[in-house]
Amino acid sequence: MAALRGSANYVWDITQVLGQGATSMVYSGRNKRTGEEVAVKVFSASSYQRPFEVQLREYDVMRKLNSQNIVKLLSVEEEQSLHQKVLIMELCRHGSLHTVLDSPENGYGVEEETFLCILKHVANGMKHLRDNGIIHRDVKPGNILRSMADDGSWVYKLTDFGAARELEDEESFMSLYGTEEYLHPDMYERAVLRRSPGKVFASTVDLWSLGVTFYHIATGNLPFRPYGGRRNRETMHLITAQKEPGVISGVQRTEGGKIEWSRTLPETCQLSQGLRNMLTPFLASLLEREQQRTGPFEKFFSEAENITRKIVVDIFCSLSGSSLKVYVDPTDTLSQLQDLIAIQTDIAAADQLLIYHGELFSQIVDPLASVSSYPRGITCHNPLFVFSKTDDSCCFTSISGCSFPNIQSSTFLDTDYSLCKKSCIVLYSLLRKVEKLSLRGQLVNQAVENFRKELDFRLIKRERHDSLSHFCQASLQWHRTFIHMHNHQVRCLHMLYKNGQLHKPVKCFLDDIQETLRTSVDSCQAASLKVFSDLSKTIDILNEVTTAPRDLRLWDEAHGCFDDDKYVERVQVLVDQAMLVFVLFKDDKAKKTLSFNEDQIHKFEKNQLTEICAKACSLVESAITKSKVQFTEYKSWFCRALKCLKSVNQLSAAVKDLSEQQTSFVEGLNSFSKRYVNLCEDGIKRLEDHTGVLYGSLTQYDNIPMQMKPTSVMMKSAVENNSRKEVLSNILDELKTSRTSLEEVMLLMHENTTLINSFKNLPESPTDMSWEQPDVT
Repeated sequence: MAALRGSANYVWDITQVLGQGATSMVYSGRNKRTGEEVAVKVFSASSYQRPFEVQLREYDVMRKLNSQNIVKLLSVEEEQSLHQKVLIMELCRHGSLHTVLDSPENGYGVEEETFLCILKHVANGMKHLRDNGIIHRDVKPGNILRSMADDGSWVYKLTDFGAARELEDEESFMSLYGTEEYLHPDMYERAVLRRSPGKVFASTVDLWSLGVTFYHIATGNLPFRPYGGRRNRETMHLITAQKEPGVISGVQRTEGGKIEWSRTLPETCQLSQGLRNMLTPFLASLLEREQQRTGPFEKFFSEAENITRKIVVDIFCSLSGSSLKVYVDPTDTLSQLQDLIAIQTDIAAADQLLIYHGELFSQIVDPLASVSSYPRGITCHNPLFVFSKTDDSCCFTSISGCSFPNIQSSTFLDTDYSLCKKSCIVLYSLLRKVEKLSLRGQLVNQAVENFRKELDFRLIKRERHDSLSHFCQASLQWHRTFIHMHNHQVRCLHMLYKNGQLHKPVKCFLDDIQETLRTSVDSCQAASLKVFSDLSKTIDILNEVTTAPRDLRLWDEAHGCFDDDKYVERVQVLVDQAMLVFVLFKDDKAKKTLSFNEDQIHKFEKNQLTEICAKACSLVESAITKSKVQFTEYKSWFCRALKCLKSVNQLSAAVKDLSEQQTSFVEGLNSFSKRYVNLCEDGIKRLEDHTGVLYGSLTQYDNIPMQMKPTSVMMKSAVENNSRKEVLSNILDELKTSRTSLEEVMLLMHENTTLINSFKNLPESPTDMSWEQPDVT
């Protein structure tokens, strides 16, 4: 019998089967003129027993559809020998999702990026169907094909519209189509259990099939699984019909055993916790037996778009050692991102320290800007690091793995094939596990480096804090000297007054000076004591912080599981070896029986598979051990680093308090100084009136050279010699000295206060720094 068949414009080979259904076969073919590869759907004889309008329905449906996410109908041709209609469709050479999920690599579901792509494309295809008033009625992974675009990206397309028909939302139907495991419970009851005759169904049955399909794609397993599979149809219907709202899976693991219900996706699936958090309620809404009669598809499209349009921010949590993916709306801001981070890390937003490339993330991005404007370089290998400002209780999460099945020594081809496939699935899971451990090892080292850089920047302030100490000490010393000088001056003036050297009206001047000094000393003394207390506390913290960098440099980057260990490559070799056994066992299964030599080879390969599994377990355990050693070292290091951070934060708070007290102190001294200057001016005027000698204003007197003798010597000499003119000259000299000193210190204290305020306003992130800073002593 010839293998080639043809129509007017196409030819196909019936030995090259692309797919098979209940009523048709799909072959690989070509256009006779252009050579374009196509898929040709040829219907079986039984399909022509259907009513003629049903036979035409698939043609009519496909002619109406035109979407990149639906397999395109190219032509309807007539087979030349049998004169039967055939469908010429675009060729999707990469098979269906059923083939993808059947691969051991995807035994626990597809990767996250692949899942999101499938979700987006299938939702787009379903929306095109709904826009044209069409229901599919047989949605499943086998009816979703893969095609590769010109840019190398995957495109997923809905196919097989043999069960499809036009149906408005308010209409219902009675005909039965679909695949058992993906059927709505009511359709399953009638089509499989042959119950509830006359029951009608709405277009929303597609939603249930979509829920089962997406669960299958995400996890590699069907959501509802009775013990014995299809043979246990009563339990299958019981699971789907009696599950509670919000439940997304039910599994019976033993014959007659309890059903294990779950409202979450299994830990074995490859999806991140961030995506699972969104996907779980999404699946729960699809897997509801009773759907709203109006708008359920609009809700599905809206939720699918909401998931696929989100932006992913890759996070590494230092407390758990976990690589996380946080899904945020493009319009979200930093505060909203932190709230989402808090959900996955249990680190409150206020306690989070976000660092990227060694800088505070809040200094890299505008906190009020949308997430869509964030740097594009944030990936799982270059994540945003999240530390806790307050909690050092590191507890690295274990990376879940799976155990191998027990491989029997006796030969049963079907069983051996199944066990080999399960073993390969576990091996792929272990490969991903060591990949995560290797990435964790690298990211822990990066976390240490990022945290040290942030600490380093904060420690740069130590040198300025030393200067601060010097200025505060100078201010306090000046205050003490200034008060002492003026107390001495008043005592000398009183001595002159008692000896009759000064006229009684000058007594008012002395009383004013004394009262000013008394009130000023009281107020300034309290302020100076507070400054001294805050300065002492600041210096103590500074001394504690100064010793921290030496300790934090003690980090050994050799700990952990890294690329140099070749764990990933070594497990990959074992996976490849196991897959060769899998291919052999698949061929053996197809043979049904083996010759003696083939059986011997089969047993040898089975023994090799057992050894491969044992080697893989040993390698993974070794990688876990190295990761645990790194965790222990990191936990100890982070405790010290967090203690240093807390000390640095305490230092910043102490500097802030010191700044406020110093400012208050300066303001008090300024007020006192102004009053004292005014009194000096008034005192000079009184002395001039008393002596009749014009010495000029204090401003004019500033140009007269001051005598360089110490005040105590000058006053003692004046009293002993009873020289009024000399006494007055010395008094004026002291007034001038006081004012000059006062102006100089007022300028110094202004500079000091400006410096302190600059400490408070230092930027929170460095622009250029190195961890190896010279110690400031």
